[in-house]
Amino acid sequence: MTRDALPPPQARGLDLSDLDHVTADEIAAFQEHYIRLQGRPHAGFDFFLANNPSAVKRYRLFAAQTAVPFDRWLPLTATNFANIAWYARTGYLEGIRYIVHIQQTSGHSTKDEVFEGLAISLYHAGAQGGEVIATALRDYQWQEPSDSADRGGWQQGRALLASGLDFSEPRLLPGELERLEDWYRAALGQVPGYVRFLGRHRPDALKAWRNRYENLVSTLPAQLLPLAAIKVSTYAVNTELLRENVLLARYLGASKEDTLITAMSGLLYGQMEAAEMLECVVGDVFDDWDGRIGEGR
Repeated sequence: MTRDALPPPQARGLDLSDLDHVTADEIAAFQEHYIRLQGRPHAGFDFFLANNPSAVKRYRLFAAQTAVPFDRWLPLTATNFANIAWYARTGYLEGIRYIVHIQQTSGHSTKDEVFEGLAISLYHAGAQGGEVIATALRDYQWQEPSDSADRGGWQQGRALLASGLDFSEPRLLPGELERLEDWYRAALGQVPGYVRFLGRHRPDALKAWRNRYENLVSTLPAQLLPLAAIKVSTYAVNTELLRENVLLARYLGASKEDTLITAMSGLLYGQMEAAEMLECVVGDVFDDWDGRIGEGR
């Protein structure tokens, strides 16, 4: 969305030219939209529309400027799998189901592609979150999209993600720590503290983690990894990993706009506290995206 763009006068069936009142036709159109989008009505929004419609309308006004557009496949998919991880952490079963529904419909993803992407969700949600995901999707009715999204423009990221470690050998071999540190210097401009710490004290754990990370996805774009991590880091207020993953998204070839859209979508939950964090932590990176300022801060 361009800087001067305004939200549409109709947003998911709601008339945003009148923020304080709602009609029966608006409510019906809003409910129909969510049934189509998420496969179900949204009980929370329906409750507020019936009792305080202004709260929902002003939310949708803000969301029109910050939520990920459905025609931006890369940030949409990254935020979907990040949200699944977050919902798994919080036990929000309905949220996991409707996000998968969105990924299949608006994201044009097959069951196999969703399960590949769920590796990102499991990475961020952990074993407990994995059980929540399994419960949420136990009776989910999988779809087979009639068309697929064009992902060819992002495939160069896979080669850039590879650190050059020999994963056929579980031990960190001589020279591999230096190779990995060089990869981080090229990607981020510096070596993260966790790499230095594990390199000194648990080098094989560092290699096992890197083996997992580089192989989370095999057919989906590698840029999904840092973009999803940006969303999770925004929710968790993890400033170090937020900065690392914005820099990594840029290194792997994600556009400034896709990266910014992903980061901005965190404002729907994080509000202005999240915007303040973005300015403090990665404002310089976005301000001079092509000039590469921001590395090695």
